[in-house]
Amino acid sequence: MESINLLYFPTMIRIMHEVRATILEILYDLAKEHPRAWTSEKTIADELGLTLEETIFHLEYLEQKKFIKYQKTLDRSGGGMIKITALGINAVKAPEQFVKDAPFLQQLIIYGNVVNSTILQAESIKIRNGLNRIIEQVDDAEIKKLIEELIVESYQEKPDANKIKTVFNKIKQKAPEIAEKISPIVLKLIERWLNTSKAWLKKSCLMDNRLRLPRL
Repeated sequence: MESINLLYFPTMIRIMHEVRATILEILYDLAKEHPRAWTSEKTIADELGLTLEETIFHLEYLEQKKFIKYQKTLDRSGGGMIKITALGINAVKAPEQFVKDAPFLQQLIIYGNVVNSTILQAESIKIRNGLNRIIEQVDDAEIKKLIEELIVESYQEKPDANKIKTVFNKIKQKAPEIAEKISPIVLKLIERWLNTSKAWLKKSCLMDNRLRLPRL
């Protein structure tokens, strides 16, 4: 069982770092426009497609690093309020000075203070987090590896649509019930990165008549 977990462990760590860097960037952008403004746990969760529990996990880490101020609620209803600190602002502006104690900041060093804009990054996180959640529900090591290939492809500047379709079809042949779960995410991946139209998707060999296309 441990070997199966290790199969996608590096991907999970990469997504975790990506989420934390993006949260900090979102708060940094908010502070630039509204220096005194706070935002809620729920707002961050909705923007990144995270559960409230996942969001709180990341926020508590950022609070421990003193990158954010965090006013929590006892009922964990999503009403906890957060804002970036001066240290957090410095971390976004000069991540290389803080990366030793906060490895997630490597994301900002590699991709810059844009990561193709926080809006684009939020969309990417929703795709990758969605696929990663499905990996956690799967017992078959081969299916896990195939889904991870889709996540890896999502990081490419120009993802290979043919490879995405090939991987999807392998999943569909081996585990049609899993393919049905990931099909909306795969469609978003192709449309998101390749600017594909719904008409093209209907004609592609990605889906067959047994799986309904979601509304895009």
